[in-house]
Amino acid sequence: MPATRATTVQQRQEMGCLADQGESYQAVADQTGVSFWTARKWLRRSRRDGLSALVTTFGRPATGPMSGFDPLMRYVALRLKCEHKTWGAAYVVKKMGERPSLKGKKLPRPITVWRYWRSFGDRLFPKRRPAQPKHPPAGVAHGVWQMDTKESLYVAGVGTVTIDQDRDEFGRATVMHRIHPAERPEQRIVKLTIAQVQQDCRIAFTEWGLPDAIQTDHASTFVDADPTPFPTQLTLWWVGLGIEPRLISSPQQNGCIE
Repeated sequence: MPATRATTVQQRQEMGCLADQGESYQAVADQTGVSFWTARKWLRRSRRDGLSALVTTFGRPATGPMSGFDPLMRYVALRLKCEHKTWGAAYVVKKMGERPSLKGKKLPRPITVWRYWRSFGDRLFPKRRPAQPKHPPAGVAHGVWQMDTKESLYVAGVGTVTIDQDRDEFGRATVMHRIHPAERPEQRIVKLTIAQVQQDCRIAFTEWGLPDAIQTDHASTFVDADPTPFPTQLTLWWVGLGIEPRLISSPQQNGCIE
């Protein structure tokens, strides 16, 4: 075949089929009517990058963040961010590495994924919440309890669990540590209901008494998703007991429990 005549996608696919049958580069070249070097080029490319590499892309090469990665890689990075807008780039890359469809593929760096998201503007990023007022540190025991949940942790021999925890800011004592296992062995996500957290609080209050304030993040258990968050049934219950609900602006403000 003259060097100036381009191979077709059908020819390249035929080369791949022959190679899968154990044919050598020269045998593939002879049977498809191309040179040894052409057969070797396309077969090496398909083994390295998959069948999608057999399609010639005309025009200027793709530019921008993640342009050099497999299209499936870009799709997964975008889909995970759309489904979980609060996830950061490092955590998304970790989740991408756990996907069977991306097994063996080179993963991008978190900064590359973040720049790819930024190319879509602000649509992929949740609006920043207004800063919460800074409260003075608790000066007495049970002045402030910091509350947090460690969600969907895998424990060998037990399965997936979520841990509901409270820690006294002043005394550094853990006043609540309740473990909630998954209801089914195959369950991988364990989200606590308001009723479960309320029951955990009842047990802690019975043992330690009532704190002056409980400090939490903006999880849906404590506030709704409105830009001016309204308290949930749980936080209204705290108010009824004389406990002040406090919201944090960053995890550092709940460093004792984090």
